[in-house]
Amino acid sequence: IYVERSSQKQIVIGTGGAAIKRLGARARHKVEALVGSPCYLDLWVKVLPKWRKDPELLRRMGYVTPPNAD
Repeated sequence: IYVERSSQKQIVIGTGGAAIKRLGARARHKVEALVGSPCYLDLWVKVLPKWRKDPELLRRMGYVTPPNAD
């Protein structure tokens, strides 16, 4: 999970890791329903300043920039 600031990282992780634990459990249930078998998700929260403004990084992540999105 990429965030732009360390303060956002603290929010995503939550007190004692509670927020990321809830997020991971919900994501795991959805993935298991999709693939039909148990899975393990390893979640990491990384600070990457201005990642949302990096077209190449967004493309590598699978996001497509709409034409004329200047």
